[in-house]
Amino acid sequence: MHKKSENLVAKSKHDRHSFWYISLNFFLIVFLGCTLKDLNNSEDKKTKEVNEEIQRSGILSQEYNKKMNEKVPYLKFSLHKDGKFLKIQYEVINDTPEDIYIFNVLWDVNHKGKEILAKNQVYISLLHNSILSLSKRIPPLPLSRTVEFTYVPYATKIEPGKKFKEDILLPIPLEENNPYFPRDDSSYTELKIALSCMFSIDYVSDLKNLQISQTEIKNAYSIWHPKLLTLVKTLKSNKVQARLEVMCRKDTFERF
Repeated sequence: MHKKSENLVAKSKHDRHSFWYISLNFFLIVFLGCTLKDLNNSEDKKTKEVNEEIQRSGILSQEYNKKMNEKVPYLKFSLHKDGKFLKIQYEVINDTPEDIYIFNVLWDVNHKGKEILAKNQVYISLLHNSILSLSKRIPPLPLSRTVEFTYVPYATKIEPGKKFKEDILLPIPLEENNPYFPRDDSSYTELKIALSCMFSIDYVSDLKNLQISQTEIKNAYSIWHPKLLTLVKTLKSNKVQARLEVMCRKDTFERF
Protein backbone atom coordinates (compact mmCIF):
# COMPACT_ATOMS: atom_id res chain seq x y z
CA MET A 1 0.00 0.00 0.00
CA HIS A 2 2.83 2.34 0.85
CA LYS A 3 4.59 1.52 -2.38
CA LYS A 4 1.42 2.12 -4.36
CA SER A 5 1.05 5.54 -2.72
CA GLU A 6 4.61 6.45 -3.70
CA ASN A 7 3.87 5.48 -7.27
CA LEU A 8 0.79 7.74 -7.31
CA VAL A 9 2.82 10.66 -5.90
CA ALA A 10 5.57 10.11 -8.45
CA LYS A 11 2.99 9.92 -11.23
CA SER A 12 1.38 13.14 -9.98
CA LYS A 13 4.73 14.94 -9.95
CA HIS A 14 5.47 13.63 -13.45
CA ASP A 15 2.09 14.86 -14.69
CA ARG A 16 2.68 18.30 -13.17
CA HIS A 17 6.13 18.47 -14.74
CA SER A 18 4.68 17.38 -18.05
CA PHE A 19 1.95 20.04 -17.78
CA TRP A 20 4.44 22.83 -17.06
CA TYR A 21 6.77 21.57 -19.78
CA ILE A 22 3.97 21.50 -22.32
CA SER A 23 2.69 24.92 -21.17
CA LEU A 24 6.19 26.40 -21.38
CA ASN A 25 6.71 25.00 -24.85
CA PHE A 26 3.31 26.30 -25.92
CA PHE A 27 4.15 29.73 -24.53
CA LEU A 28 7.51 29.73 -26.29
CA ILE A 29 5.90 28.69 -29.56
CA VAL A 30 3.26 31.42 -29.27
CA PHE A 31 5.87 34.01 -28.25
CA LEU A 32 8.23 33.06 -31.05
CA GLY A 33 5.33 33.05 -33.49
CA CYS A 34 4.24 36.53 -32.47
CA THR A 35 7.83 37.76 -32.52
CA LEU A 36 8.42 36.35 -35.99
CA LYS A 37 5.12 37.85 -37.14
CA ASP A 38 6.12 41.25 -35.72
CA LEU A 39 9.54 40.94 -37.34
CA ASN A 40 7.94 40.02 -40.66
CA ASN A 41 5.50 42.92 -40.35
CA SER A 42 8.36 45.24 -39.42
CA GLU A 43 10.43 43.97 -42.35
CA ASP A 44 7.43 44.33 -44.68
CA LYS A 45 6.84 47.87 -43.41
CA LYS A 46 10.53 48.73 -43.76
CA THR A 47 10.63 47.22 -47.24
CA LYS A 48 7.52 49.19 -48.18
CA GLU A 49 9.05 52.41 -46.83
CA VAL A 50 12.29 51.72 -48.70
CA ASN A 51 10.38 51.04 -51.92
CA GLU A 52 8.34 54.22 -51.43
CA GLU A 53 11.52 56.20 -50.78
CA ILE A 54 13.13 54.72 -53.89
CA GLN A 55 10.05 55.60 -55.92
CA ARG A 56 9.92 59.10 -54.43
CA SER A 57 13.65 59.57 -55.05
CA GLY A 58 13.16 58.39 -58.60
CA ILE A 59 10.42 60.95 -59.18
CA LEU A 60 12.49 63.71 -57.59
CA SER A 61 15.48 62.60 -59.62
CA GLN A 62 13.44 62.74 -62.82
CA GLU A 63 12.17 66.20 -61.93
CA TYR A 64 15.70 67.32 -61.06
CA ASN A 65 17.11 65.91 -64.29
CA LYS A 66 14.29 67.49 -66.26
CA LYS A 67 14.97 70.84 -64.61
CA MET A 68 18.71 70.49 -65.14
CA ASN A 69 18.14 69.62 -68.80
CA GLU A 70 15.92 72.65 -69.36
CA LYS A 71 17.79 75.30 -71.25
CA VAL A 72 17.72 78.83 -69.91
CA PRO A 73 19.10 82.10 -71.27
CA TYR A 74 22.71 82.82 -70.40
CA LEU A 75 23.95 86.14 -69.02
CA LYS A 76 27.45 87.58 -69.45
CA PHE A 77 28.52 90.71 -67.59
CA SER A 78 31.69 92.77 -67.41
CA LEU A 79 32.76 96.24 -66.32
CA HIS A 80 35.78 98.50 -66.29
CA LYS A 81 36.60 102.06 -65.33
CA ASP A 82 37.26 104.52 -68.14
CA GLY A 83 38.44 107.76 -66.57
CA LYS A 84 35.50 109.29 -64.76
CA PHE A 85 33.08 106.74 -66.19
CA LEU A 86 32.16 103.15 -65.50
CA LYS A 87 31.58 101.12 -68.64
CA ILE A 88 29.41 98.06 -68.20
CA GLN A 89 28.56 95.48 -70.81
CA TYR A 90 25.99 92.73 -70.60
CA GLU A 91 25.04 90.06 -73.09
CA VAL A 92 22.03 87.73 -73.02
CA ILE A 93 22.23 84.57 -75.10
CA ASN A 94 18.95 82.80 -75.80
CA ASP A 95 19.66 79.06 -75.62
CA THR A 96 15.97 78.23 -75.25
CA PRO A 97 13.70 76.91 -78.05
CA GLU A 98 11.35 79.92 -77.88
CA ASP A 99 11.53 83.68 -78.14
CA ILE A 100 12.32 85.55 -74.96
CA TYR A 101 11.80 89.19 -74.04
CA ILE A 102 14.27 90.97 -71.78
CA PHE A 103 13.01 94.03 -69.87
CA ASN A 104 15.93 96.27 -70.71
CA VAL A 105 14.37 99.40 -72.19
CA LEU A 106 13.74 101.91 -69.41
CA TRP A 107 11.31 104.49 -70.76
CA ASP A 108 9.84 107.83 -69.88
CA VAL A 109 7.41 110.34 -71.39
CA ASN A 110 8.48 113.83 -72.46
CA HIS A 111 6.51 117.06 -72.05
CA LYS A 112 4.72 116.36 -75.35
CA GLY A 113 3.52 112.97 -74.13
CA LYS A 114 5.89 111.09 -76.42
CA GLU A 115 7.60 107.93 -75.22
CA ILE A 116 11.37 108.33 -74.98
CA LEU A 117 14.31 106.49 -73.46
CA ALA A 118 14.71 107.26 -69.77
CA LYS A 119 17.75 109.27 -68.71
CA ASN A 120 18.91 106.43 -66.48
CA GLN A 121 19.11 103.16 -68.38
CA VAL A 122 19.99 101.03 -65.38
CA TYR A 123 18.73 100.93 -61.83
CA ILE A 124 21.36 101.43 -59.15
CA SER A 125 21.26 100.45 -55.48
CA LEU A 126 23.94 99.96 -52.86
CA LEU A 127 23.03 96.82 -50.93
CA HIS A 128 24.38 96.13 -47.44
CA ASN A 129 26.59 99.23 -47.79
CA SER A 130 29.04 97.32 -49.97
CA ILE A 131 27.41 95.57 -52.96
CA LEU A 132 26.56 97.69 -55.99
CA SER A 133 23.41 96.34 -57.66
CA LEU A 134 22.98 97.30 -61.31
CA SER A 135 19.75 96.05 -62.82
CA LYS A 136 17.30 96.16 -65.69
CA ARG A 137 14.25 94.72 -64.01
CA ILE A 138 10.60 95.33 -63.22
CA PRO A 139 11.09 97.34 -60.02
CA PRO A 140 9.32 95.89 -56.97
CA LEU A 141 6.36 97.93 -55.80
CA PRO A 142 7.37 100.24 -52.94
CA LEU A 143 6.50 99.38 -49.36
CA SER A 144 6.58 102.92 -48.01
CA ARG A 145 4.27 104.63 -50.49
CA THR A 146 1.31 103.98 -52.76
CA VAL A 147 1.69 104.14 -56.54
CA GLU A 148 -0.94 104.43 -59.26
CA PHE A 149 0.49 101.77 -61.57
CA THR A 150 3.28 99.21 -61.86
CA TYR A 151 6.19 100.47 -63.92
CA VAL A 152 7.18 97.82 -66.46
CA PRO A 153 10.20 98.51 -68.69
CA TYR A 154 9.76 97.83 -72.37
CA ALA A 155 11.35 94.70 -73.74
CA THR A 156 13.74 93.56 -76.44
CA LYS A 157 12.97 90.35 -78.33
CA ILE A 158 15.67 87.71 -78.60
CA GLU A 159 14.95 84.78 -80.92
CA PRO A 160 16.17 81.22 -80.19
CA GLY A 161 19.92 80.90 -80.75
CA LYS A 162 20.36 84.68 -80.94
CA LYS A 163 21.97 87.09 -78.49
CA PHE A 164 21.68 90.70 -77.45
CA LYS A 165 24.52 92.87 -76.22
CA GLU A 166 24.49 96.39 -74.77
CA ASP A 167 27.14 98.79 -73.49
CA ILE A 168 26.22 101.41 -70.89
CA LEU A 169 28.39 104.30 -69.74
CA LEU A 170 27.78 105.56 -66.19
CA PRO A 171 29.40 108.66 -64.63
CA ILE A 172 31.42 108.14 -61.44
CA PRO A 173 30.37 108.55 -58.68
CA LEU A 174 27.30 106.51 -59.51
CA GLU A 175 23.93 107.66 -58.17
CA GLU A 176 21.27 105.42 -56.72
CA ASN A 177 17.98 105.52 -58.62
CA ASN A 178 14.57 103.91 -58.44
CA PRO A 179 11.63 105.05 -60.63
CA TYR A 180 9.29 105.07 -57.63
CA PHE A 181 11.65 107.38 -55.71
CA PRO A 182 12.78 110.16 -58.09
CA ARG A 183 15.12 112.79 -56.73
CA ASP A 184 13.63 116.14 -55.80
CA ASP A 185 14.74 119.29 -53.99
CA SER A 186 14.47 117.56 -50.61
CA SER A 187 16.66 114.60 -51.62
CA TYR A 188 20.15 114.35 -50.22
CA THR A 189 22.96 111.83 -50.60
CA GLU A 190 26.09 110.50 -48.94
CA LEU A 191 29.21 109.26 -50.65
CA LYS A 192 30.02 105.59 -49.99
CA ILE A 193 32.34 102.98 -51.46
CA ALA A 194 31.08 99.78 -53.03
CA LEU A 195 33.46 96.82 -52.87
CA SER A 196 31.75 94.59 -55.43
CA CYS A 197 29.21 94.81 -58.21
CA MET A 198 26.57 92.54 -59.74
CA PHE A 199 24.11 92.83 -62.62
CA SER A 200 20.63 91.39 -63.04
CA ILE A 201 17.97 91.48 -65.74
CA ASP A 202 14.36 90.26 -65.97
CA TYR A 203 12.96 88.27 -68.87
CA VAL A 204 9.88 86.33 -69.87
CA SER A 205 9.44 83.53 -72.40
CA ASP A 206 6.92 83.83 -75.23
CA LEU A 207 3.80 81.97 -74.15
CA LYS A 208 0.05 81.78 -74.61
CA ASN A 209 -1.91 84.93 -73.75
CA LEU A 210 1.26 87.05 -73.66
CA GLN A 211 0.25 90.38 -75.20
CA ILE A 212 3.07 91.97 -77.19
CA SER A 213 2.82 95.35 -78.87
CA GLN A 214 5.30 97.67 -80.57
CA THR A 215 5.92 100.98 -78.80
CA GLU A 216 7.00 104.40 -80.03
CA ILE A 217 10.60 103.41 -79.24
CA LYS A 218 12.27 101.41 -81.99
CA ASN A 219 12.54 97.65 -81.36
CA ALA A 220 11.00 98.07 -77.90
CA TYR A 221 7.91 96.04 -77.04
CA SER A 222 5.27 96.51 -74.40
CA ILE A 223 4.57 93.20 -72.65
CA TRP A 224 1.41 92.38 -70.72
CA HIS A 225 -0.12 89.27 -69.18
CA PRO A 226 -2.67 88.87 -66.35
CA LYS A 227 -0.02 87.05 -64.32
CA LEU A 228 3.06 88.76 -65.73
CA LEU A 229 4.84 89.31 -62.42
CA THR A 230 4.61 85.59 -61.60
CA LEU A 231 5.94 84.59 -65.01
CA VAL A 232 8.97 86.87 -65.06
CA LYS A 233 12.35 85.32 -64.27
CA THR A 234 15.60 87.00 -63.34
CA LEU A 235 19.11 86.38 -64.65
CA LYS A 236 21.87 87.33 -62.24
CA SER A 237 25.60 87.66 -62.76
CA ASN A 238 28.28 86.66 -60.30
CA LYS A 239 29.68 89.38 -58.09
CA VAL A 240 32.62 91.24 -59.60
CA GLN A 241 35.18 92.75 -57.24
CA ALA A 242 35.30 96.49 -57.86
CA ARG A 243 35.87 99.54 -55.69
CA LEU A 244 33.40 102.18 -56.83
CA GLU A 245 32.12 105.48 -55.48
CA VAL A 246 28.35 105.65 -55.02
CA MET A 247 26.13 108.55 -54.00
CA CYS A 248 23.65 106.90 -51.63
CA ARG A 249 20.23 108.36 -51.05
CA LYS A 250 19.65 109.33 -47.41
CA ASP A 251 16.04 110.41 -47.84
CA THR A 252 13.17 107.97 -48.41
CA PHE A 253 14.42 105.37 -50.84
CA GLU A 254 14.00 101.62 -51.36
CA ARG A 255 16.73 99.39 -52.79
CA PHE A 256 16.59 96.22 -54.81
